[in-house]
Amino acid sequence: MIWAMADLDDEQLRAGYATFNRGDIEGALSFWHPDAEIDRSMNFGNPGIYKGLDGVRRFYESIFEHYSEFRIEPDEVIPAGDKMVVVARTIGRHRLSGMEVTAQEINVWTMREGKAIHVQLFPDRDEALLAAGLDPTEVDSPVR
Repeated sequence: MIWAMADLDDEQLRAGYATFNRGDIEGALSFWHPDAEIDRSMNFGNPGIYKGLDGVRRFYESIFEHYSEFRIEPDEVIPAGDKMVVVARTIGRHRLSGMEVTAQEINVWTMREGKAIHVQLFPDRDEALLAAGLDPTEVDSPVR
């Protein structure tokens, strides 16, 4: 279920995903605010906090260093004021083993002036909704 949102930020977020999915790192960077921060401290595989456009670039490059193919497919985008909760599937082909890896990723994005200023990874949907200021009992779950 993709929530409709009459906000340019939602469109820009989706365009940023599409650009990233094409492997266009420089193009994807144009969707980020210069003071951006990616908080992946809760990630077991690649924990860290990446600051500024150089940090975002390093994060992107680390993905493509380990995966010959990688894409993120948003399944659910839930608006929450200046934030958006994105439930997505990540699909990648590991560069060394050739194995395809699929995982769910749940992020809370904060937008400023039409650009991504902060994104934080969460272990589950309800925790992400709470961090975005939403009550999980009041947000419909997608039908699968």
